[in-house]
Amino acid sequence: MKPFQTVRELWKASSGDESWWQNTTWSLIGWWWALWIALLVLERVAAAVFSGASTLDSLISSSRLYLAYEVVVIIATILAIAIVRAVNQRQAGLAQVVADRTSVPTRPDVPHGGEGKNP
Repeated sequence: MKPFQTVRELWKASSGDESWWQNTTWSLIGWWWALWIALLVLERVAAAVFSGASTLDSLISSSRLYLAYEVVVIIATILAIAIVRAVNQRQAGLAQVVADRTSVPTRPDVPHGGEGKNP
């Protein structure tokens, strides 16, 4: 449960709101976590079917379960990449807002680009 909580908190905190913990969680994060839970179940079921396989049909069933597992891995990975990219964008935007708030305006009497150096 900690990976979900960590990603959810990271997503919310990256908004920059003062009460970020009250923001709603992006539904994609829930889908990502649900797929990872499904992966655990699929792997266990496929392993159990494979270890008890004594016929060609049971081996085929096991292979189909492992194939489903791999498909879910791919989908969950794509969602994870989307989440990381979205969090990165939110944090870049937040960093820009913070930089804009804390930047010191340049003095108009000082030339830019180091043309006027102090003696």
